[in-house]
Amino acid sequence: MRMSVTIRFAAIAILLCCLHGHSLGQTLDRPTTPTSQSAPKRQGFFDYALGKINPHGIDYGASMESGRNAVVENTIDDLYFWSNVVTNTASSEIVPFRELLNLRHP
Repeated sequence: MRMSVTIRFAAIAILLCCLHGHSLGQTLDRPTTPTSQSAPKRQGFFDYALGKINPHGIDYGASMESGRNAVVENTIDDLYFWSNVVTNTASSEIVPFRELLNLRHP
């Protein structure tokens, strides 16, 4: 009789261990909602500082380059600009020179 109780106890213990092990292997059903906050990515000091200075990631260099190209196109590459430069320079040099000549010869 003692033997049958021991066998039953061992069979129940093995059965409980198998069921318990199986329940540990299962995952709980959780609703699959996308998380709005992901784990923060580790970043260095310079990435952090640049993120604080320019949080929207605007390329200011490209906008300055397009502005510079527009200025060069409308001034240095334009012959009308150079004709005005030459005319203004010549007139600014000629007028004082004529006044200097008038002072010497009244």
